[in-house]
Amino acid sequence: MVYLKDEQQLLVAKKKLRNEILQERRSLDRNYRDVATKAITETILAMAEFTSCQCLFTYIGVGDEFDTRELINRSVSEQKRVGVPRVSGKHQLVIHQFQNYDALTKSSFGLLEPQRESPIIEPAQLDLIIVPCVTSNLKGERLGYGGGFYDHFLRSNQVKAVTVLPIFSPLLREDIPLGEYDQAVDIVVTESGIVYNRTNL
Repeated sequence: MVYLKDEQQLLVAKKKLRNEILQERRSLDRNYRDVATKAITETILAMAEFTSCQCLFTYIGVGDEFDTRELINRSVSEQKRVGVPRVSGKHQLVIHQFQNYDALTKSSFGLLEPQRESPIIEPAQLDLIIVPCVTSNLKGERLGYGGGFYDHFLRSNQVKAVTVLPIFSPLLREDIPLGEYDQAVDIVVTESGIVYNRTNL
């Protein structure tokens, strides 16, 4: 962790690391990414937190991100409720119930989002949250994409769910530049398995 109080220094440090990791992620071998995605998915599906959850909230992976579709598909097949995010204003996420992939639309950010008319799920109803990241360390401290959406969301007093961060192991870094509002996750999962679990500490 590198804790920086100066906001400009923090922004510069985050942008530098973010660009570095995104470039590295783009260069990952496709076969490795597919195998790693399968291993990470199987670990999450076997977790007690997934088995017991009734309402899963997950981003929808695009491009070279971790692919969350199998987590969504399994949840739907097990009749769990699935919430997916829609950006609504500065730093704001609204959770809508996933219906099907055809009901998703591409946002101005290039993300797949539910339609505004889809049923809303309240944060207090969530049991498990799959959190996106660019990089993280083995303490659950993460660097996101710069919008602050998940940090703002996870700071809400309504959110009581366990948070899980899937990441390809080559993208892990020890020193993550952090500010006072950055939120760590409970569990970090790589293709090697669960590498950090705050709930067991």
